[in-house]
Formats: sequence, C-alpha cells, structure tokens
Amino acid sequence: LYDISVDKGKYRAVSFFDISSPINEEELRLKELITVSVKNIVDEAFQDKCNFISFISLSSIIVISSWQEEALGELMDINNYVCLTAQKVLNISVTSGTGRFYKKLTNIKKSYHESKTAVEYKAVMGEGRAIYIKDMESIKGEESIFDTMVEKKLLMAIKFGPISHIEENIQEITDKLTGAEINEFTYNTYLLGILNTL
Repeated sequence: LYDISVDKGKYRAVSFFDISSPINEEELRLKELITVSVKNIVDEAFQDKCNFISFISLSSIIVISSWQEEALGELMDINNYVCLTAQKVLNISVTSGTGRFYKKLTNIKKSYHESKTAVEYKAVMGEGRAIYIKDMESIKGEESIFDTMVEKKLLMAIKFGPISHIEENIQEITDKLTGAEINEFTYNTYLLGILNTL
C-alpha cells in the first residue's frame, strides 16, 4: 500500500497524538500551523530511534513505528517527550495513546484502535502525557476489587462492628490490592476510595 519502512522491524505499534481543542479564535486560526508544528516535534523525536511513518490530520498525528523488539519503555519515553515538548514550546496540550506491539502487519489496525482508545482515558489520567492501553485495561479489569459490596461491608463494620471487624475488612481489601497486578495509579485510586468511605 505504502512504500514505507515499518515492514523492516519485527514488532509494530501505533501512537496516536491528540492535540487539545483550540480555546479561542486565534488558536482556531493557528490550528493547522500548530498541528504541523506538533508533527515536526513527533518526527524529530522518532528520528534515528526506529523505522516509522507519521500521518497528520487537523487535530491529531498518527505514528506507525517498527522495532526489532517490543521496546515499550523507549516508545513511551518518546511519546512523553513529544507531549512535554509540545507543552513547553507551543504551550498546547498533546496527549498520546499507545497501542500494543504486534508482529503481523495486519494487526496495525488493531494497534491503531487501541491507541485511540488509550487517548480517551485522558479524562481519568489527565492530558499532556503518554497513556498505554494495557495499563488502562488493567484498571478496567480490576474495578471489581473495591466494588459497592466491599464498600457496604466496610461501612457496616465501621458503623456497627467492633474495631476487630473494621481491621478485618481493611485487611481483606489491602490483601486484594496487594495480590492484584495493578499499576500505582489504580492502587492509589482504591486507597482513595477506602478513605472516602471512612
């Protein structure tokens, strides 16, 4: 389809850079220039690190990158660098969504959809940073750890039970959190939920 170099590596991933909406008329007029400027930052950041191709639209840049190994740490560093540089140099918020790495070229579409979905989590994670889809899916998958039943049980123990029941409930919750494979953000969210209940 395209004469591109992304078929040279073993693994491919898509990064989706979402540029925040203009907040005033002047920014709206400059939108195209801002998008081109962000694309320049993106291209410079990826240059000499991997094989890649980038595409531009009015409010986003899509990058397909190709790597010899699943270099997630390096890719996330590049994406975070782009977000920070856009804020520092252009004074605009850019949020990056990162899809999973795949070996088959046909899975680029899957990584693209994952990268767009990851950007949607900016409402939870905040704008102006790189977000990896797998981290967000672990949040979604672990939502049941501190559900309403656990919350009600803890509340009942606090209101009507002895201190030993409260301690048992808190210990049960912390055991679940410790045993679950969740990231620091999710862990802190659950702890905040416990504190809100208290």
